[in-house]
Amino acid sequence: MAFQEYQFLRYFIPGSLYVIYLMSFVIPNLAESIACYLLNKPEVLLGIVGGAFGASLSIGYVIYSFHDTALYNHLAMREKWRDILRYLKKEIATWKNLSNEERKEFLDLLYLHSGEDTANQQFSATIRGMWSHFNARIVCSLWASLLSVISFVVLYALDQAAGTGVFNLRFFHLGGCYVYYWHLCALVITLVSTFLLVGARRPYKEAVKLEYYFIRTKIADSEDLRRLERILLRNDGKQ
Repeated sequence: MAFQEYQFLRYFIPGSLYVIYLMSFVIPNLAESIACYLLNKPEVLLGIVGGAFGASLSIGYVIYSFHDTALYNHLAMREKWRDILRYLKKEIATWKNLSNEERKEFLDLLYLHSGEDTANQQFSATIRGMWSHFNARIVCSLWASLLSVISFVVLYALDQAAGTGVFNLRFFHLGGCYVYYWHLCALVITLVSTFLLVGARRPYKEAVKLEYYFIRTKIADSEDLRRLERILLRNDGKQ
């Protein structure tokens, strides 16, 4: 159940929102011939829409990969925002020599070490769920909207390039009568993204507070920290 919630929050919701945003750009700007064809063949339009939402989990994984590569570690490993990082920096002499990836691996070891019984596993799952909510809101507010705009621009550019060649293909048009529509679309996406971005503060703050008390309580013995530190260094080929 926890893994299904993880997939739903981090992959399915951002992927579905991306599909909605992209369709809001594409459908009103279809060429008249394409629009008439889809209106006369509603099963084709339904199949395209259903297929797009069916692929939203895979699309969401790709979108989340941008966040995980470019932004996640930067947000999650800021010491002034995360109490447990300041605590570990004070307790572990070699902390400053570790990269963000090594620090994240060390935190994962702490979670595993602290979740040995059922109660701890449930508490740990609660914290991870809060992190999933935080990441889902960041991905939806930033990456889903940004990549949907980029995708439409790329599709339109390819369409225009194909339309000027021997294929004489043209799926899109951008008439001046759609200026008000673009304003409305941009306003809605901006409001939704802002709402999600502002709302991301709450799960982040709750997660960092709970994980501090959880790990600080369960790893009260400094020898546990030293043992886990040795495991991490040994895995990296250090002594």
